[in-house]
Amino acid sequence: MVSADNVNYDVWELVFAYLNGPDLAAVTSVSRSFWACALPLLYRTLPFQNAQAKGYPRVKTPFAVLRSRPSYAIFARIVDIRAVPLSNPRAQKAGPELGFLADAHFAVASALNLTSFTCTAPSAIPSFLVPLQKKERLQHLRIHADLTVDMASELVKIDHLRSLVLDRASCWVLDVLPQWAEAMKNTLRQLTIFSSPVANPCVLAQTVERLPKLLGLHVVQCPNIPHAEVFALADHTPKLQSLACTVIGSSRSLPQVSFTELKHLALDIPGRCPPTSPLPTPITIPHSLTNILPLTRFTHLSSLAVFSNISEPLDDSALDGLLHVHGPSLRCLRLQGVSLDPDDIRNIAAQCTNLEKLLVPIPVDDMDEFIGALSHSESLRTLVDASVNGAHSHRVSLTNEPVRDLMGEVESLRRVISQNRFWTVRYLLSIVNLLP
Repeated sequence: MVSADNVNYDVWELVFAYLNGPDLAAVTSVSRSFWACALPLLYRTLPFQNAQAKGYPRVKTPFAVLRSRPSYAIFARIVDIRAVPLSNPRAQKAGPELGFLADAHFAVASALNLTSFTCTAPSAIPSFLVPLQKKERLQHLRIHADLTVDMASELVKIDHLRSLVLDRASCWVLDVLPQWAEAMKNTLRQLTIFSSPVANPCVLAQTVERLPKLLGLHVVQCPNIPHAEVFALADHTPKLQSLACTVIGSSRSLPQVSFTELKHLALDIPGRCPPTSPLPTPITIPHSLTNILPLTRFTHLSSLAVFSNISEPLDDSALDGLLHVHGPSLRCLRLQGVSLDPDDIRNIAAQCTNLEKLLVPIPVDDMDEFIGALSHSESLRTLVDASVNGAHSHRVSLTNEPVRDLMGEVESLRRVISQNRFWTVRYLLSIVNLLP
C-alpha cells in the first residue's frame, strides 16, 4: 500500500503549491511528512494588507510568528507590506505601532533568503533600510520613496537589484538615482518610477544612460516627464522589451526612433484631468496611437495596453494601423476607456489570430452583437470587462446566461471576469446541470 511517506517531497511541493494559506496551514496538521513539505510554502510569502492592519493586534501577524519561531525565517522569500497598524487609530496624528515594526524588522533581518521586498506604507520604510542592505539574494524592491536625504543615502547601499519600483519618489531619492543606477548597471533590468511630481527628464536621462542592459522602463503619472522624453531614451536602451508611460502634451515632438526588441507597451492616457491635477492636458487616444505605434513598426508586440479614465471612440484608421502591424503577434490586448463598436470587436477577433487575453468594455445591454462579433476569435481564452465606471455608476452587472451564451459561441473561451466576478467553463457547466 502506497503512503504519503513513499512519495517524493518534490512531488508534494508541486501539489501543495496550488493551495492557499488556510489550506496549507490545515495540511501541516495531517502528518509529519505533510508538515515538512508544506511548511516552506506556508512561510514563503509574508503578506500584510489593510484588512490585517485593521484587525491588529487581535489577529497575529506572520512577522510575530517568525519572531516566536526564528527557525522558520529561512523559508521567507517574499515580504509584502501594504499597510501598517497605528498605535492609536483615533488620534489625529497617530504613529505606526512600534510592536508591529519591531516584529517586521526582526523578520526581515532574519530572512537570509529574501528575494522580494515591497512596502507601500511610508511610515515603515526607515525600519527596513539597514536590514535590506545585507540581503545578497534580494532582487525585487518596491517602496514608497518619499524619503529624506539621510534615508536616500542609506537606500543607495542596496546595490544588487534586478527590479526597482519607486512610488512617489522625493527629490532626495531622485538626486541619488543616477549614482544608484551606476552601482546597479550590471544587474538592474526593470525600473519603474510611479507618481512622482518632482521627477524630471534630466534625472531620468542620467539614470537610463547608465543602464544599457535595461529590459523594462515604466514612467507613469510623472507630470514633468512627457512621453516624448521617455521615447527619446530608446538609443540608450537597445534591449528594451517593456515600456510604459503617461501620454501628455509636450512642446517636443516625438523623436525619430524605432524599437527593435519591444514586446510589451502600455500607454496611460489620463483623458480629462481635474483642475487640481498636476498633469498637463493629455492627447486623445486615436492621436496617441497614430503617432506612437509607427515607432514600433520594426518589432512585434505581444501585449498592448491603453488606459484612460474616460470613454473615447477609436477611429478606424488608428485601429486598422494597430491590427495591421501587431494583430498577428498580440497575445494580450487591453483597451480600457476605449469605446468599441461591434465592427471593432469583429476586426480584433478576426485579425488577432493568436490573442489569448482581451480586456475591453463589455456592453451588458447589447450582448447579442458583442457575442456575434467575438465569435470570430479561435484563440481567445480569457475575457475581462474593462469598462470605466464612475463613483456613482449604476451599470448593469453581467449574469450567468449571457456568459454561457458567450462561451458557447467562442469555443476557445475559458474564463470571463467582470466587476470582481469570474466565470469558468467548469462553473457554468455546474450551473447547467442544476437547471431543471
